[in-house]
Amino acid sequence: MLTQTLNLLLTPVNLATVIPFKQLGEWILGVDPIDLSISELRSNALEVLKNSPWALAHAAAGWCLFCLASTVLFFVVLKPLAWCLTRRRQGTSGQIVFQSTNASRSRKVSSKDAMQPMEVGSSTPIK
Repeated sequence: MLTQTLNLLLTPVNLATVIPFKQLGEWILGVDPIDLSISELRSNALEVLKNSPWALAHAAAGWCLFCLASTVLFFVVLKPLAWCLTRRRQGTSGQIVFQSTNASRSRKVSSKDAMQPMEVGSSTPIK
């Protein structure tokens, strides 16, 4: 229900992005621009896209390029950030420090012990 509501609320945003993605797709593919305006889309979007399917294909190509570029950008930006955050949580000897709810009970665990199954409520691995 929530997903459908958000989808309906964001429909104007989806329609507004058709034109920029279409123009990006036309630029990438090197094809002649197809005349399409927001007022035409606003009046009858399905009829306009049915009459000019290549406009939709160009918009899909532009959307794919946008997704690829934004994925690479997010990876380049977030990978160093994630690396810094994980290095900050590691101890000086490369061991991860686990903090319990009681700060006095924190302990260092080697990577070998971290992969061992533990009993619930226990601090030692099952042998």
